[in-house]
Formats: sequence, structure tokens, C-alpha cells
Amino acid sequence: MGKDTCMNSNTLYRSISDVVSNQWDPMDLAESDTTNRYEQYMPVIYNWALAANDQEDLVEDLSKLACNQWGLATNQHNDRRAAHLIIAIRDFHLKNAAYLSPLLSLKLGA
Repeated sequence: MGKDTCMNSNTLYRSISDVVSNQWDPMDLAESDTTNRYEQYMPVIYNWALAANDQEDLVEDLSKLACNQWGLATNQHNDRRAAHLIIAIRDFHLKNAAYLSPLLSLKLGA
């Protein structure tokens, strides 16, 4: 994986992590002082986001994680909203990777 690809992957990973922590947040921890509250699950969620054929695949994965791992009631509206954002961010990053790489290099070099 080249440097530009790594930078784009890192940016995509952070963007998805932000959605998980601040938008999806099924444990309602956004206002707490807990840092990295979902970090241990981010590699799995990130891989799901990359592998998802569509939003509904990711909705199902997020719902199962919240229900089976954390014992939370399923909130389909919240899961669907977060999955929509994650898929939109993923698709934007993948579609614009060649354009974003030079911009990220300029920004990181400043």
C-alpha cells in the first residue's frame, strides 16, 4: 500500500470513527468523558464499511453489534442513519481518492 493510499485509508478510517462515536453512538456516550469509547470495535466496523454492498448490509452489521455485543435494543432509525453517512463517506473517499491525495499531502506538509 503506497503512502497516498495509506493517507486516504487513515482519513477514511478517522471519518468513519467520527460517525460511529458522534452520530451512531448506540451507548449514548458522546457527552461523557470516555475517550476512544468504540475504538476497539473500529477495525471491524471499518472492514464492514469497506465490504458492504449497500447501506442495508451495514445497517444489519451495526444492529447486530449493538444488540449481540452490548445487549442494547435495536434502533433501526439510528443504525440506518449512521450506515447512510458511513457509506456516503466511503463512496466519496473511494471515488475521489486520486483527487484527495495531493490535497492531503499539501495540508499535511503545511
